[in-house]
Amino acid sequence: MSVFGAAPDHATVDSLVRRLGATPAADDRRHGTHRTTKRWLAGDDAPGTRHAYPRSEFFRSTVPAAELIARLAGDRRPGEERELDFTPWAGAYNRVPAGATAFPHRDALFLLKQTATVAPGDNPGEWLDDSYELTHPFGTGGAYPNFPVPGLPDDAYYLANTGRVRRLRAHYDPSGVFSRPGPAR
Repeated sequence: MSVFGAAPDHATVDSLVRRLGATPAADDRRHGTHRTTKRWLAGDDAPGTRHAYPRSEFFRSTVPAAELIARLAGDRRPGEERELDFTPWAGAYNRVPAGATAFPHRDALFLLKQTATVAPGDNPGEWLDDSYELTHPFGTGGAYPNFPVPGLPDDAYYLANTGRVRRLRAHYDPSGVFSRPGPAR
């Protein structure tokens, strides 16, 4: 288990670590400006030696946190890192109508990214699928395009805006030069 926290007050992260009942393999806490934090998160651009398998979904209400944390800490696999990344949304995101841009997730309160990271050639264990299945019934059905999942259709990223996104791609980028790999165009 790794812990990353940016709050100047460590009490919340300390409380989570105690509730998980495990000693983190890494515990890196830094507090800084948005720009400083983004630079630190970007790292040194060195190629990684591990592969991350993400799942993401937006939520308008809470998820079963106690069960989610129990699954995160339970049935550990050697070499598998697990991540639950809760990103607060709402605020300014909610002020823009869902159809005003390609990004439709305007009514969400938070984004949850669940990631299993393993050695090259290895596949994640059952935790990732089980964790996603636990939270999915509470989600909006929408995924974050910055965490693409191979084979996930455009509809998951753009919801009702998918048709418009496809028309714009066809008009402005017919050769697919600027389109991302992953979901079908």
